[in-house]
Amino acid sequence: MPIVLPSGFQITSTDPIDSRITVASQIERLGFSEYNVYNGLLVFQRDTNELYVLTDTGSHTSNTGWQLVGSGSGGTVDTGSLMTTASAVLNVVTFTKGDGSTFAVTVDTGSGGGSVPAGTVSSSAQITNLGFINETVTSSMSVASASIANIATYTSEWILGANGFSDYTFTGPGLTGAENDPLIYLTRGQQYEFTNNMNAHPFRIQSTPNGSTGTQYNDGITNNDVSNGTLLWNVQFDSPDILYYQCTAHPAMGGKIVIINSGSSASIPSGTVSSSAQITNLGFVQSSITASSLETASVNLNEITFTKGDGSTFAVTIDTGSGGGSVPAGTVSSSLQITNLGFINQTQTSSMTVATASYVAGANVDGQVASASIAETASYIEFNGNRVISNQYQPTGIRGENYGTNNLVDFIEQAYFANSNPIINSLVFDVNEYSAQGTTVGTISYTDPEGAVTFQTQSSYTDDDFRVASNGVITVQTTLLTESLENNNSQGYDAVLFPVRGTDGSGATVDKDLYIRIASNISPVFRENGLGGNVLPGAFTASLAESSAAGAKANGTVYVTDINGDTLTLQSGSLPTAFTNDFDLTILSDRFTLTQTTSSLDYDTNPTYDFVLTSSDEHYQSGQDPSAITYLNYHIRVLDNATPTINNQQFDINENVNVSNGQGLVSGEYRNVGQLSADGNDVGDIITYSNFVLQSLSIGGVNVPLNTYTGGGQSDPTENAFTMTSTGYITRINGVFVNSDLIDSYVYQVTVRDQYDPGNDTALITIDINDDIAPAINTNYGVRPYVIESALTNALAYVSSNGYSGIIATNSTTYNTQNETVSWTINSPGNLLGFNGTQQIQLAQDVSGSYVDGQTITFSVTASNTFGTENSQVYTLEVTENQAPGVSYSDVSGGLTGSQTPGTTVGTITVIDSQSENITNLELTGADAGSFVLGSNPPAGSSRTWDLNVGASNLAAGTYSLNGVGTDAYGKSTTQPISITISSAAATSKGYAYTMDLSGTVNNVLGISSTNSSTPPVPTISTVFGLLNNIINEDNLGDATITFDYGGTDNYSIVRGYEGQGTTPDDFIKDNDLANVSVGDQVRLLLFVPKNGNMTDLPTSFYFGAPNASNTTPNQYCIFINSTNTFSNGSDGGFSNIKGAKVFDITLNTAVDGYTDWYLIIAEDRYQSSTGNIYSRMIPADASDGGLPS
Repeated sequence: MPIVLPSGFQITSTDPIDSRITVASQIERLGFSEYNVYNGLLVFQRDTNELYVLTDTGSHTSNTGWQLVGSGSGGTVDTGSLMTTASAVLNVVTFTKGDGSTFAVTVDTGSGGGSVPAGTVSSSAQITNLGFINETVTSSMSVASASIANIATYTSEWILGANGFSDYTFTGPGLTGAENDPLIYLTRGQQYEFTNNMNAHPFRIQSTPNGSTGTQYNDGITNNDVSNGTLLWNVQFDSPDILYYQCTAHPAMGGKIVIINSGSSASIPSGTVSSSAQITNLGFVQSSITASSLETASVNLNEITFTKGDGSTFAVTIDTGSGGGSVPAGTVSSSLQITNLGFINQTQTSSMTVATASYVAGANVDGQVASASIAETASYIEFNGNRVISNQYQPTGIRGENYGTNNLVDFIEQAYFANSNPIINSLVFDVNEYSAQGTTVGTISYTDPEGAVTFQTQSSYTDDDFRVASNGVITVQTTLLTESLENNNSQGYDAVLFPVRGTDGSGATVDKDLYIRIASNISPVFRENGLGGNVLPGAFTASLAESSAAGAKANGTVYVTDINGDTLTLQSGSLPTAFTNDFDLTILSDRFTLTQTTSSLDYDTNPTYDFVLTSSDEHYQSGQDPSAITYLNYHIRVLDNATPTINNQQFDINENVNVSNGQGLVSGEYRNVGQLSADGNDVGDIITYSNFVLQSLSIGGVNVPLNTYTGGGQSDPTENAFTMTSTGYITRINGVFVNSDLIDSYVYQVTVRDQYDPGNDTALITIDINDDIAPAINTNYGVRPYVIESALTNALAYVSSNGYSGIIATNSTTYNTQNETVSWTINSPGNLLGFNGTQQIQLAQDVSGSYVDGQTITFSVTASNTFGTENSQVYTLEVTENQAPGVSYSDVSGGLTGSQTPGTTVGTITVIDSQSENITNLELTGADAGSFVLGSNPPAGSSRTWDLNVGASNLAAGTYSLNGVGTDAYGKSTTQPISITISSAAATSKGYAYTMDLSGTVNNVLGISSTNSSTPPVPTISTVFGLLNNIINEDNLGDATITFDYGGTDNYSIVRGYEGQGTTPDDFIKDNDLANVSVGDQVRLLLFVPKNGNMTDLPTSFYFGAPNASNTTPNQYCIFINSTNTFSNGSDGGFSNIKGAKVFDITLNTAVDGYTDWYLIIAEDRYQSSTGNIYSRMIPADASDGGLPS
């Protein structure tokens, strides 16, 4: 049965078919990787001449997994008819038999090498897998030798050529004919040759596509940059995926190389052997021969039948993919596109031993081939090609097609090697008459799906006036190309018939008649206004005025063009002396330019200039076309200059215009009247104005005799008040007087001339004087300003209707104050109003006492200019009501409790007048006014504040009502109600603080024998000794010193350091020195507070540690003790001063301060004072008040 080959099986390049079948020793045989072994693996071990087969892959590293199937110890049988050696040259394998005779087998590698007999494996066969048939035989087989070396040292070879300087041509595997710069596919681990014998085109492999400047790639390459020889390339396994080939002499010649792996799924050009089965060396093994060696073999379709020496047979079926029943796994895969399988017929006179290196499990081969007859033909295999190609991995153009063939050969030809005839798209070309030999006429356009097309002329074309290169470029061949060569008008125009033939790489041809039109040579033409301007018909005139200045004359430039694009020769005829004195003529490649060299022209001396210009093309100059020359008559006409003219003109100015103020200054000249205008008639004329002479004066149309006024002042105006510049600017003379009421019109005469003509012209110029314009009056208050009824002298009027604040009422003007001064006056009844220096309305007298709210005052404002021109406007001033002052009260009594003593401040009263009037008085009124007094009077002004104090008697807690009445200088008053509340004093109880220097335990020093379980605990008191026994029984709580029995005698005491009131125990001790001790004394603190008094927040237990929110015990406190009354979280206070303490509930026999039940709070340890003082605080243990004493 067939053996299933593992996925990825490859036959490598230079070793035997599978290097695993031959090893040097047992160490190598047992050293295979687990990934490379399988049951049935056959291995020949050279050092012992033994053949093994693997039977247990799990034990492949031990001899227990291997079975010895053959040994060379019995010697090798050899006869004259057995093969003894084999050698290879290129793709020919020569076998030598024992009798010395030889026979050869040619392997078609697809790389050329001569004619290959029909029936060999086609180079187009893409063999992707190789399987071996397992045939169990009974006899043993030994291996004597196992390789024939160097059948092929490289996989493929390409022969390089060139298509001019633009492309390499490649001939070899995977290509049809010679292809231009094809895409090349190479496989890692294989060797290739590129033969280049052109010398002129060095062939380089490089890693970048940068033309001839790319980076050379040399890994595995011999003879890179080859110019005459062979480049050998052993493609390395670490080669990049993309490389490039390049001609280092010509950047356009080059292409891309794709590097793929063995077994890659990349698309491989037809004709190469697939990378999954690159067979580069074929080895044979020679076996020891027995009577059962293979004797004959015959072929029927895809089945090969072998006959052994003992007459038995076995068959091998080759799966061609064309059906034929089930094919055992491991045979040649059905994906192989094998179109024909043939064997070379080699007649031999003696038999041939067949030994294979196939993977045969337990292979025992007997016998030999007595006469080896290899099938002579296997020429036809049935195949249905008349169906749609369904393989989705085929490229577009094949996938989904039906080629309608009925055998495999036709199908392959249609699908992969079809060829279409080329198509020539070009029809007509154009070329200029007299084009030189070698001139390119054009390139033939063509279409051919299979690639490049080469061209030649058809045999019918014998004139040789034109030629076509193989790449389709048509050039001129004749040395004299004229229209007379046109010999065909079949296309509707005269042309040269040019028949050509195109041939593609497969030999398909196409013939087509092309037509070459010869464009007649046309003489150059003269043009004006540019190279695209109008054509000049033999003559040209340039007109220039006498005033024309020196320089280039654009209107004198003449242009020359040639429709054929020929090289032109531009010349002039003889130039007149008069022209060369006044002008230069510059000749460029395509134009004549005219430049005037004199500053002006003179019509009277040279009214015209005439000469001739010529232009000819290169064919005229060479003598080919005597008619290719053009002449132009060039004429310059000078235009006579005309006398300038001027018309009568009229101007007007305001009587206040004065040149001394800078108005009218333009380009350094004053023209506050205006500038005269005249017609110069000719471009370039410069007109001069002169003789500006006064002719007459008038007022209201009535003549004023000259010399009536002397110019002594505003009432004696200047008669000749104006002057004129040579450029026609008229200005008022500085310092003169003009008065429109006395002279309102001046008439002058003026003369004009230019620099070319002696003639002149005159005109009368009238200057009218206008009255000065009265100043405009503007206001920011519209028509009505406001003033308050209490306003006094110098008070201002305002825009706001309140009459006392905001924007001040102001008058202004937009009159041009550069020219003159504007005077302001204001008229009002009794001269009540006036202006300050900035035209703000101001009271000249008091309004207060004369006018009241709602009254209006009519007044007028007059603005006058320097010439006395006035403008007056009437307005109305409105008097508005005076506002009473504002009174406000600020209370501070909220923090007062209990009875207040005389003079205590309970608040402040402020009186403010918004009109800025002085506050004259503040009075207290109301039910409780007698209980309070005002503090000292504040400074006079419009805003004053008084303290409100308790009167002559103590003020008990309660609520009091009164009023504050403020009055301004105008007598307006405002009453502000005031309410004052003094809270009752908080209830307190008296407590006592003592110190003790006794150091015993709390229970011992107090004389407590036990306590109950209540909170705080009630102690059981010793009746013999201890502090509590003394206090409870002797009624001495509150005494300055309490002496008690401790140890049998009354020899210990506590000292009262402080007694005082408090709302809480912490309030009782806060900020108070609790003891009278010396620096360094160590004492214990004791506090006594009434249990049922007015104190709240009594502690029932103490926590020794920092207050924190996790403490949930009710009424639990922390006690702080230090010497400085500072309880921040630091070295002198805070948490470091928390002490342990206890609290006891005690009952006295006799009440103290009215109470018998008291709490005793006692520190557990003594405290050493560093200052002679002791301070203490009690803080809730749950940190509800922040965790530190405040």
